[in-house]
Parts: sequence; structure tokens; C-alpha cells
Amino acid sequence: MAASTGATVSLRARPGGERRETLLLTLAVLGSLAAAHAGELFARQPLWDERVYLAAFEHVLTGVSAYVDPVFLYPPSFAFAGAGLFSVLGEAGTIVFLRLANLLGLTLAIVIAALRLPSGLAVRLVAAMGVAALSPAVSVALGYGNISPFVVGITLTAASLAIRAPVRAGLLLGLAVVLKPLGAALLPLMLFAHWAPEERSALRRAAWVALATAAIASLPTLAELRPYLERSATLRSQGGSLSLFEILRTLRSPVPAWLLFAAVVAASLLVLRRPRTRPDFLVVASVVAPLSLPLVWSHTLLLTLPAQAAAIAAVTRRWQAAARPGPEAMITALGCIAIHTAYAIGGGSTGFPPALRALALLVPTLAPTALAITAHRGRAAPSESRESPPNSERVRTAD
Repeated sequence: MAASTGATVSLRARPGGERRETLLLTLAVLGSLAAAHAGELFARQPLWDERVYLAAFEHVLTGVSAYVDPVFLYPPSFAFAGAGLFSVLGEAGTIVFLRLANLLGLTLAIVIAALRLPSGLAVRLVAAMGVAALSPAVSVALGYGNISPFVVGITLTAASLAIRAPVRAGLLLGLAVVLKPLGAALLPLMLFAHWAPEERSALRRAAWVALATAAIASLPTLAELRPYLERSATLRSQGGSLSLFEILRTLRSPVPAWLLFAAVVAASLLVLRRPRTRPDFLVVASVVAPLSLPLVWSHTLLLTLPAQAAAIAAVTRRWQAAARPGPEAMITALGCIAIHTAYAIGGGSTGFPPALRALALLVPTLAPTALAITAHRGRAAPSESRESPPNSERVRTAD
């Protein structure tokens, strides 16, 4: 069943009935996004973040560093790739390309998550269309024109393919990291975490391909790497950010972004050292990636869609097994709500006293971790003993 085998959106790898289900989900999500967010998708003028991108692209085309703009925080590869698009497509064509890319990324992310819900096309369609049309996180992402939805979709696709098709996964992850490093924490997890033997070789292969891809893609932009790293090392507090970095700054205990990244990765490796039940790589990746970042917005938390779906599936299985879901059902419901309304929490708490604001930010920041724990406990529950956990099947790589 799709919910119990670590489903991906690869149509070739799925039986006929499941391919049709994936295709129906894809069309339904695309239609819901286009209908619910037509104003943002078809806006005539550049949106907020699109204006930042277009300015950076123009700087590169005129021989000026993209980092003369203090609000441009993206890798130089993104600026150079965008400049190439701008030179070919012009301003209007580049905007259309960016919006179509975001539409693709959101569709990939939502479908990947929907396939992890309890089996049943109707349930998955309602959930997927609901997230596409009603999630404030989706609305904010499209409203600002941020490229995160595209990178989220590519990153989650890479994570979902990593065990079955490591070369393709590595190519996708490497390209995603050089555009916006939302999934950078996946690389040490893939290389050093204690995965099952049949998974370990595939994940390491994917990681090495990703590193090679990122290195090659970064070669033309080496001259701009230093200003990018300097800017990344001196990030300042951002009002609506939902991260451990922002929480510590709010409490007047700032840490460098690189140290936070290293601490989250190290803690994750320790937790994964000797798991009682084999963890689901996609769920782990979808939680650790945003937790390691210094700047996290509500659209960044779309990375956690697989963890949300896995938690819902675990609670549903307990319910179907006539076992009381207990606090897990409440944790899952509140966690999902907190994630999708995180933009309001982050912005609405800016005037709070530091301790109260830190507490408010802590809810959406740690909600994905609580959901991952719920999902993992569901995989280890007695009611699951008759089923193989998602990653326990004998792995056959496609590459």
C-alpha cells in the first residue's frame, strides 16, 4: 500500500492503479492551487520576493555582485541561473517561469505527503486539495513569490527517491541545495546516520552524487561564494522567522547559524544512532531540514508535510485497530494547525515580551518534531506488527 511503502511520485515505479491515483492527485492539486491562488499566480506585477530576485538577476547581468542588495540571501548559483533566464526570457518570462516552478514544487510536496496518508483515494484527494486551497502557508508562499515551494518540492522528491533511485535523488538534491540550501542537513544524515544496511549504501551514494552535483553547479560562481558565506555568517534577527536561531536571539542568547546547524545535525545523528524501530528517512529528513535552518518561514515548514501525513496515518491506524489514540491525536491535530498557521504566530508575536515570544515561536518550531515522534511511535506500535515498516522492505535501487 502506498502509505506503508514510502511512496514517491515516480509513475513508472508504481503499479497501474497507484499510478492512476498519483495522476489524479497531481491533477487535483494543480487545479486546486490554480483556482484558489489565481490572484497570486496571475498577478501582472512582480510580487515581493520576485522583485528581490529580478534585481539580483539584473545586477549579475550588468557585472555587479548580487550581494550589493542587503536583502538578497540566496546562493550565487541561484543568482547566476536566474540571470541566464532573465537574459533569455525577459522580466515577464522569468516571472512566469518562477511561478510555474513554484506550482510544480507545491504539487510534488503535497502529492508526496498525500500518498503517505491512510489508503483511500477519496481521503487523499480531500486532504491534498484542502492543503493546496486552504493552507495559509501555501497562500503566503505564493503571495510573496518566494522560490521556497519549488525547492521544497525538489528536496522532498529527492528524499523520497533516495533509497530506491539514489543517483536521481542525488542530482535533484544537489541542484536544490545550490538554489536554496533548505535540504543541506540531509547530506550529513545520509552519510553518517545509522541506517539499515540495505538503505545505507543507497543513501550514501545519493549524498555523494548530491555533493558532486552541487560542487559542479557552483564552479561558475566561485567568485561570489565568499560574499554569500559572509552574509550567511552574519544573519540578523528576522521578525517573523520560526527557528531555534530566532528563539535564541529573542532570549538574548544568540548562536552563529553554522553552530546551530552543526548542533541540530549532531543531535539528530545521536538520536538515530540506535533506534528501536527503523526510522523513515523521508520523515526524518522533512523534520531535521527546517530545524537546522537559521531563517524559517511558514512556507519553509512545507518541508514537514510528509511528517504531518505520517503522524496522521499513525493515529488513524491506532484508531482502526480499536486502540485509543490517546494524546497522539491531539498532538497531531494541534501540530498540523500550528505549522500551517505559523506565519500568523511568527508575525503576531513580534510585540510580545521576549520570554512569551520565544514560547510562542517554540510551538510551530518544534511541532514537526512532535509529529515525527508520533509517526515513529506508530511504526513501533503492536498494531503494526503484521506490517513491514516503510523502509524495511528489501531495497532495489533503480540507478
